Amino acid sequence: MSTHVLLAGTYTSRGSGGIYCYTARADAGQLAEPVVIEADDPSFMVLDHAARFLYCVNETPGRIGQVSAFSFSPASCEATLLSRVSAGGEDPCHITLTPDERFVLVSCYSSGSLAVFPRLDDGSLGEAVQQIAFDGGSRVHATRQEKAHLHSCTCSPDGRFVFACDLGNDRIYQFALTGDDNEPLGERQDIIAPPGSGPRHLKFHPEGHWAYLVGELDGSIVGYRHDGTTLVQYQVASLTSTNDDREHGAGELQFGHDGRSLYVTNRGQFDELVALDIDQEGILTWRGSTSTGGQLPRHFTVTPDGGHVLIGNQQSGDVTRMALLPDGGFGEVETLLNLDDVAFLHLVAAGSTS
Repeated sequence: MSTHVLLAGTYTSRGSGGIYCYTARADAGQLAEPVVIEADDPSFMVLDHAARFLYCVNETPGRIGQVSAFSFSPASCEATLLSRVSAGGEDPCHITLTPDERFVLVSCYSSGSLAVFPRLDDGSLGEAVQQIAFDGGSRVHATRQEKAHLHSCTCSPDGRFVFACDLGNDRIYQFALTGDDNEPLGERQDIIAPPGSGPRHLKFHPEGHWAYLVGELDGSIVGYRHDGTTLVQYQVASLTSTNDDREHGAGELQFGHDGRSLYVTNRGQFDELVALDIDQEGILTWRGSTSTGGQLPRHFTVTPDGGHVLIGNQQSGDVTRMALLPDGGFGEVETLLNLDDVAFLHLVAAGSTS
């Protein structure tokens, strides 16, 4: 039987220990007692392809954040701190690797900036080789869009571009990946998102033809075609089936294992998991929604067997689990564990057992 580990990142100001590592089955139905990896406010993480190194942001409120690098063993959940460097901005909230794994990209929300860090031979991180600050603010939403708020970066599947989402400016910044050691991000092109949408996360479909942008502020999902040079908008869908004036707080988005479903969490006044169908042309159709069983579902992960979803409810401090049914519906929600200020979840293969 294959075994996996669940990595859970938390905000630590109220007593959480940092990163929690749980051994689990592929369906995550039962979890072992966790190994706690000490880290300050590890609200987002990324692993290298071989799962030998773990990188996290340290989103400590009220000061310039940091970025930590660990050596990591999924089989034992053991981690050793290799380096910790300044993020160069406030509230680093997202981290990712470039496809060639030479660089780590960090998005800083409150300072509206992006930093690029080189990976060294031992897996540690050097100081930032490039930092880019954005100005402005669309001000469509008076209190959330008063200035730039960079929320995430995504690389194109072909490794040629980086797309940075700016919630405060309703823009996606496209940068060419140059391969240069000192200036990895080259020419910039601005892609205008729907006014007031608040771009949070962008993800490419597994087939690479389409990308979907979640609008945190208006509950929109914007579909783009990737033509090899840029993103071309072709659809704006919604996380609700009808007009709804409740406050949105769209969060994470992930694909079902067959690539024909898109799942999105909606916080705000909803606290829901939403399912949308993806047809052969990439068009989204709202399928249904269900309660996440908690409050403020910031992040989630689909289990490796594709049959369940684990949802991190930040405000209620729990991780819930529900089945993704073959007919496209949802099973009953159950509380898998209690974890204060959970912010990030990820399942990774740990090996196999007889």
